[in-house]
Amino acid sequence: MTAALQEARDAYQRHDWVRAHAGFTQAQSESPLTTDDLSALADAAWWLGRSDKAAPRQRMSGNTHAAAPQWASLSMCQVGRTPYC
Repeated sequence: MTAALQEARDAYQRHDWVRAHAGFTQAQSESPLTTDDLSALADAAWWLGRSDKAAPRQRMSGNTHAAAPQWASLSMCQVGRTPYC
């Protein structure tokens, strides 16, 4: 595991979306990410308002649902803010 990947995982756990996104992006340029890391990268992108980046990464991770984290998607459905319900 690279230092960038470990920092990205740590940042993700702290909900430091900027550092998580940067770290996962750097780690991805060094070697392929696991599906969990791709999903975390997509979550970080979503939290940063980069849904255009989140959706393709969610598909790469094998998650075929909306780009938002599952609980966020459900919340958005409840208030009618997403067409993915």
